[in-house]
Amino acid sequence: MKVQRRSNSELITLRRELGGGGEGKVYAVAENPSWVAKVYHRPTAEMARKLAVMYANPPEDPLRSQGHVSIAWPEDLLIERGRVVGFLMPRADGSFPLHTFYNPTSRRDRCPLFNYLYLHRTARNLAAAVSNLHVRGYVIGDVNESNILVSRTALVTLVDTDSFQVCDRSRNELYRCPVGKPDFTPPELQGKTLRHVRRLPEHDRFGLAVLIFQLLMEGTHPFSGVFSGSGDPPPIEARIAKGHFPYGMRPVPYRPMLVAPPFEILAPELRRLFVRCFEDGHDNPKLRPDAPTWSKALEVAEGRLVECSVNSQHRYGSHLSECPWCARTQQLRGRDPFPRTVAEAGRLRQQPMPKPKKRAKSLKDRVLSPTPALAYTVRFPQPMSVARVRGVGWGQVLAEFWADLAKYKYDLLAGGAIVALAIAGSIYVVNRENASPSVETSVVTTIDRSNSDLQTSSSDDTSALQAPVERFYSHRARINAVAVSPDGTRFASSSEDGSIAIWNGSTQMPLQSRRLSSVLQLPEDRIRSMAFGADGQTLIIATARELQVWDADTLTFRESMPLSLTPMAMTVSIDRSVRVVGSSAWETVVWDVFQNLELQRWENLDRSVLAMSGDGRSIGVGGDEIEIWNVETGQKHQTLPAKVQKDMAVALSPNGQLLALSVPEDDGDIQLWDVKTGQLLHAETASHISVLAFSRDGKTLISGDLYGSIGIWRVGK
Repeated sequence: MKVQRRSNSELITLRRELGGGGEGKVYAVAENPSWVAKVYHRPTAEMARKLAVMYANPPEDPLRSQGHVSIAWPEDLLIERGRVVGFLMPRADGSFPLHTFYNPTSRRDRCPLFNYLYLHRTARNLAAAVSNLHVRGYVIGDVNESNILVSRTALVTLVDTDSFQVCDRSRNELYRCPVGKPDFTPPELQGKTLRHVRRLPEHDRFGLAVLIFQLLMEGTHPFSGVFSGSGDPPPIEARIAKGHFPYGMRPVPYRPMLVAPPFEILAPELRRLFVRCFEDGHDNPKLRPDAPTWSKALEVAEGRLVECSVNSQHRYGSHLSECPWCARTQQLRGRDPFPRTVAEAGRLRQQPMPKPKKRAKSLKDRVLSPTPALAYTVRFPQPMSVARVRGVGWGQVLAEFWADLAKYKYDLLAGGAIVALAIAGSIYVVNRENASPSVETSVVTTIDRSNSDLQTSSSDDTSALQAPVERFYSHRARINAVAVSPDGTRFASSSEDGSIAIWNGSTQMPLQSRRLSSVLQLPEDRIRSMAFGADGQTLIIATARELQVWDADTLTFRESMPLSLTPMAMTVSIDRSVRVVGSSAWETVVWDVFQNLELQRWENLDRSVLAMSGDGRSIGVGGDEIEIWNVETGQKHQTLPAKVQKDMAVALSPNGQLLALSVPEDDGDIQLWDVKTGQLLHAETASHISVLAFSRDGKTLISGDLYGSIGIWRVGK
């Protein structure tokens, strides 16, 4: 694919696709590996004017001359057939999403010696980059952890800049930022239609404070906490709207989470700034600290960090009488947030680290990490003026969200269209420490090795697919997920109309049903997949941002936990670890949720994940054909000559030996493929299928369709 640069009419070649979202795709540039190109799906004249303003008025990036990009700003506009279709921007290599560093497990895996000093330096550099944008008159708007990349030396790069709010003063035209994540949205904007809101710097200041809090508090969100009120705990956005900051001075119905570090770990001035932002700034946004204020306070706090006498990687504020990280290591049963060496960090993946003991420092026992780089220092002008930022040091993640929510009419005559899925596994949420590893408690997509016919039988025994033996109707829109209980007596279904139902497996009426639109922020938080807990009493829902735990009997919300990737499928492996496969930083990642452990990462797997097997060992991805990849080895196992189509539903059997797919046409069908041989075994007529899932023993296939109906199919002769 070739496009033309507007500045000099030069033709450039777009090679490998690096990522993409609802707006467009990002490509590598053949002529210059330091560039990437974003090309829009539907270019508009308004976006062309906005990019032209940005191109003509770049913010200051003093480290650019030293080889580091602090703000991935448009460097040229791209033309195709006489119109602007995208732009060139610098490529941020060797960097990771911000959450990689504030999450202790991913930090140990990707950069083990990135200690608390580095986290302070990252926060300083982030504040300085935001200050540079505000000085130039730009507002980020969609402040979140996915739009910020961090290097191993604590340098920061802001990406997704074309979503920033831009003001064209020459034409008195404002190009608004239409999106935002609720977790980083200030209280005065919660619940508002952001595409109609004029963003202000004080709005960015709220999101900046949230990110700094997460960096210094091991990923803890400032408004997360244990709910002490009655009824269901409100979601984070509701807590933000009410100003319920559990670390502040005002009484709120929350207390800090037990797994969070103590608030006192922060320098006193930083604590005051957080209270000023989240409490004083709740009613008066102008009281929120600006970026230069944060930068100065972080500089002072960083200068007062001292080294622990037990572990030289432990840095803590001089206002504390003892090392909090040693105490936290004991609290986390030996999983040190800041291990002494790279080798020690590697051992933590396999077993807990023993309690730290005081010992003499040995240079050969340490692996030195790169020196944290200071991107900026802040030069403070006269009071009441805007602080400017200049560089003195050295030196992509496109936040995707599902913006398409198709509305379909309910049609009882569409009985032939049946599909549904749940890449469901049992999630051991309650009493998981008391469970015996030898007990098989998994659900629908997990292999029961003692009873699974698919495990021992030949392909011929499972080559048939019988017409639906049961059909269920309740939803009035597309079915997007299904989960089956461990004992197989009931299943749950969810729809894009915002409803969820629990079904008795042999009746035509749901036992429970409830609309979730008051809890989920559809379509951005549409349900991606569901699973019953091991005891059958809880239901786990994966959305674009988090896992939610619901009571399966009453369908009441219990709690939630954030996800560091955009989930595409969820399952439970044989050892009952919860595995989610999704996208993060243009890469495909398999993550163990409760161990908070990355199991596999494909940096160059430019495919869409379609399904994961119940044992968590295989994923099916779609390119031109369907490919089966092994999670343990990271290698491609098989290619099925099945044409990948838009809106295709795919499911892998619990042991990964069978693959079911739907052909999404009016006269479509459901196909069964043998993964080992790559052969098509059987096809059965079925139309408008939206999701598919195998049962625990692999003998049943559950389907849901575009019109809200569910079908149960029998697999095998």
